[in-house]
Amino acid sequence: MLRQTLYYLDIRKNPWKSEDALRCLQLSKLKHLVQHAYETTPFYKALYDDCQVSPQTIKSLDDLGRLPIINRKKVKSAGNDIISKKYSVTSLLKEVTSGTTGVPLTLYRSKASSDLIAAAKYRFYVMNGFHPSMKTAYWTARPKKIWKFSRLLGLHREERIMLDIPLKEQVALLQKQQFDVFYCFPSHLVTLAQNIIDNNIKGIHPKLIFINSEHTQPSVRKFIADCFGVSPIDIYGSYEFGCIAWGDWEAICQGMHINADLLFLEVVDPDTGQRVGEGERGHIVITDFTNLAMPLIRYDMGDLAVASYNQCGCGMGFPIIKELVGRSVEVVTLPSGSEIIANHYFPKLLRTFNVIEQSQVIITAQNSFIIKLKTTNNVKINELELTTKISEFSEGMLTEIQYVIANDEFINSPSGKFLDYIRETSGVSH
Repeated sequence: MLRQTLYYLDIRKNPWKSEDALRCLQLSKLKHLVQHAYETTPFYKALYDDCQVSPQTIKSLDDLGRLPIINRKKVKSAGNDIISKKYSVTSLLKEVTSGTTGVPLTLYRSKASSDLIAAAKYRFYVMNGFHPSMKTAYWTARPKKIWKFSRLLGLHREERIMLDIPLKEQVALLQKQQFDVFYCFPSHLVTLAQNIIDNNIKGIHPKLIFINSEHTQPSVRKFIADCFGVSPIDIYGSYEFGCIAWGDWEAICQGMHINADLLFLEVVDPDTGQRVGEGERGHIVITDFTNLAMPLIRYDMGDLAVASYNQCGCGMGFPIIKELVGRSVEVVTLPSGSEIIANHYFPKLLRTFNVIEQSQVIITAQNSFIIKLKTTNNVKINELELTTKISEFSEGMLTEIQYVIANDEFINSPSGKFLDYIRETSGVSH
């Protein structure tokens, strides 16, 4: 707890550093990271030797593009060879990612790195109006130890709400505890909000709402804001890096601010490995400055974003992601060879059917669609109308409609995250 506080005091002013000061800080950390990874991990030494690059290659931030891109599969296949020889594995914190991309990954992190990430999370909380005395409702599929000493002081009063308990109990808990802050998956918060509205429940008034882990459509953010009277703040994060970026899309910031003092985020063309231009779409690739125990350098997140190299108008020095597009799993190759992004088409189309309460799109190994639908009073929709419209934008790809009665018939990740889009591999969805 003390180390987290010291880290917070050290980094709390970084978001307001000038662009030049931030780039200087990033370059210093990048040089140290690449040198460290090359000298202490067999994985990076072999990788960079094979590509004929060395730590001396990095003389500017632009030189980062000369290093190869890695991904989950490469990291997983590396095993302990990607762990720095300066650390004992038994001294590190271990965590397994949720595997929503189909490749669960075992991560190792030093305790110091974990504390720094926690300090960065607290920083953006405070920047958005959080105070330590506020009471937080945190929905999770994984129980976590709560610091009792902090609670005795009336600080960091966090209540873990398990996602699998009945909605009625969750809503009753919100009424009883009067939480100031909600931290939740947007899909689950929408389900809660609908229950509150349907049952005309009063007295739930959070002051802050943070939503995370899912690509959130504007209509979803508006529904949450209308129900609770608070505009939700999006968090883009991962097990690998903690909080990557955050933003209130209704505020002056036209994007999500990146934690640029802790990581370097690129939006790249996956074919060339080079950064795309302003306003262009590409893969998010991240280099982490915090975790020297298991370095991740130019790590492809499997997410898509629109790049921005312009300074945000809010006065903060941290750069922004202009738009989070979704996951690369949502890219569908049409029979002609051209591509579409599923979440650009399906949300707008499905909203035309008023009885659809929730949907899940599965992109099959045979390159067709299965759409799971939960509808009001379990009514059937005009399936021919829907499949015809899908066929029009997908060049004739076939669609199967499946109806579900209960939410647990949808596929969720092990962490409880709702999966809007799933891609099957070899006939098995994940």
